[in-house]
Amino acid sequence: MNAAKAALVLAVAMVAAFGLIPMAESDADITLTDNPNSATFDSMNGGSFSFKLVNSGNAGDIRVIVTEGTDTVYNKVHTIEGDGAETIIEVSMSGFTSVGKHQVTVSCESLTGEPFTNADSFTMTITVNENILSNWTTYVVIVIAIIVIAALIYIRMRDKPKSKNTMTFEELEAQRKAEMAQKTEKKSKKEDGASTERKRYLAEKKKKQN
Repeated sequence: MNAAKAALVLAVAMVAAFGLIPMAESDADITLTDNPNSATFDSMNGGSFSFKLVNSGNAGDIRVIVTEGTDTVYNKVHTIEGDGAETIIEVSMSGFTSVGKHQVTVSCESLTGEPFTNADSFTMTITVNENILSNWTTYVVIVIAIIVIAALIYIRMRDKPKSKNTMTFEELEAQRKAEMAQKTEKKSKKEDGASTERKRYLAEKKKKQN
């Protein structure tokens, strides 16, 4: 009898060791924490938001889906840490550029086999502001301003008095000779005047001596 009991205990132990008897389910789970209430985007670059979760089981993947009404605007798989580590999930939506307020639902699907304990989704508001550079009228205004400035510069340059034409070498040489001739003439007249004055002075001096 004792031998039979011992054999039964041994058989049960071997079955359990090889996993033939279902073990109790793990209490590991994924918990969403610090979910955003709102985010701000712009009409040119879109934007992004993030949320946190804690996975007490093994590391693995989750699928994040963002929907607005019946439209899916984001669907991507993210890797999460395990063993109780916190993971920040960054959701980047560069194509979400429609100006206005949007109510979206963020849903998470576990691909690790671990369930979400508290909730697997949340709602939030995304506000998309208009980026001035995304408006085509802005570029039209800039182009018009450039054209006006160019026109003003052209008109000012056109009305500006033209500078004196550059003289040729022959004209410069003739001008130089004329100036030298005038100087020579003035010098000659000055010398003639001085000579006349000297002659007059000597004549008067001679009269006085006589």
